[in-house]
Amino acid sequence: MAQALVRRLLIAIPILFGMSLVVFVILRLVPGDPARAVLGLNATPELIAQMHRTFHLDDPIYVQYLAWIGGLVRGDFCVDYRSDQPIAQLLVQDLPVTLELVIVAMLMSIIIAIPLGALAAVRQGHVVDKVTQGLGLVGISMPDFWIGITLILLFSLSFQWFPSSGFVPFTQDPLQNLKDVFLPSLSLAVGLAAVLVRITRAAMLTVLEQDFIRSTRARGIREGSVIVRHVLRNAAIPIVTVIGMQAGYLVGGTIVVEQVFALPGIGNLLLNATLSRNYPIVQAAVLVLGISFVVTNLVADLMYIVLNPRLRTASE
Repeated sequence: MAQALVRRLLIAIPILFGMSLVVFVILRLVPGDPARAVLGLNATPELIAQMHRTFHLDDPIYVQYLAWIGGLVRGDFCVDYRSDQPIAQLLVQDLPVTLELVIVAMLMSIIIAIPLGALAAVRQGHVVDKVTQGLGLVGISMPDFWIGITLILLFSLSFQWFPSSGFVPFTQDPLQNLKDVFLPSLSLAVGLAAVLVRITRAAMLTVLEQDFIRSTRARGIREGSVIVRHVLRNAAIPIVTVIGMQAGYLVGGTIVVEQVFALPGIGNLLLNATLSRNYPIVQAAVLVLGISFVVTNLVADLMYIVLNPRLRTASE
């Protein structure tokens, strides 16, 4: 287990390095001057030149990149062009919102999708199976922003059950916090749940056709125990694979959802920084999102080892 963890961490290092390089170069290829975007059209040449010197925008691109990477190694994410605040402080302030959004969305999708997928597999060809597959197809087809707007119109404006925007930290008011994140999390969870339903159904159908399942049933074991302890457990690896992959995409999906619900998360920070050409924030936020993607896939890989004893033996 420890060796597998070390190997995957070593693989993650060049991935993050390559991602940081690509983002850094692409930002510099975008036309326009970030100093003018920050200072405005009426900025004097002296102010623009001063900002170039302050943030080393006149240095060659490789010098800027090495300086940025060196700062990251020391834990320095640079400062915000506009507010002169440390970017690390902004990330620490906004990251909990995004993490809570993703975690709640994942829990929602798992709680909804796995029982529905299992039921569809057990009742293959029946009405429940057809309805579940139809709902999964609809969920995959709907974009997150459309789901979010629809939920706002229905549950915020019509029924007034949940707020349409705003965020209260969990430590201040737990109940209000759950109300604030319910609709945004549901917007993210619908797409993942739709994919997860189909994967769960397909994986369980494959296991249900195996000979050892027939033998287990022939021994007189209850059907519920067969489904939960034998079928679902052996179908867990593809399900965990999808959860790990889609969790990374959920982090990226928060950019749109946070904008729709006006949540102060990493996604909202990244979008506003992109529109204002705020290089340091964009670079740091993308790096954080990339790290979260790598971490979720790392957790999924470790789950494979836990679920499959053969992989556990091979990793030792």
